[in-house]
Amino acid sequence: MNKILLILAVLFLSLSSNSQSLHVKRGKVYDMNGNKWTTKEVRDILSTNSQALDSYNKGRFKKFMGNFLLYGGLAIAATDVFLAFKNEVPTERHTFIPTIIGASMALVAIPVKIGHTKKIKNAIELHNNSQNSLNHTSAAQVIFTAAHNKVGLLIEF
Repeated sequence: MNKILLILAVLFLSLSSNSQSLHVKRGKVYDMNGNKWTTKEVRDILSTNSQALDSYNKGRFKKFMGNFLLYGGLAIAATDVFLAFKNEVPTERHTFIPTIIGASMALVAIPVKIGHTKKIKNAIELHNNSQNSLNHTSAAQVIFTAAHNKVGLLIEF
C-alpha cells in the first residue's frame, strides 16, 4: 500500500511540474534549462493564448522593421558615401541626400528595435501566468474503481 501511495505522489508531483516556465533574454526566448527556442516553437506554444501570441507577433514585427530600417539605412548611407569618394558622382553635384536619408532611417530604427523586447517579454509573462493559473486552479480528480477481478485508477485534470 505504501508503494502505491508513493507512486501516486510521484505521479502528481511530476504532472504538476510538467509545464515549462519560459524567460526572455535580449529578445530571445529560453526555457528553464537555458535552451533557446525557435520562433516556430514559441508561436506553437503561444497558440493557445491569443493575447500572448498577438503580443509576440507584434514584438517580432518590430524587430523585423527595426532591422530593416537599421541595416537598410546603413547600406544606403555607406553606398552613397562610397560612391561620392570614389568620384563616380561628381562632387560639385553630389548633395549627400541619400546619406541623410540612410542616417535618418538608422536613427529611427533604434527606438523601434528597443521596443521589441518589451512586447516579447509581455507575451512570455502572459503565457507563464496563464500556465501557473492553470496548474494551481485545476484540481486533479482521482477515482478508484474495482470490479470482480479488476482494479482501476482514473485521473482527471
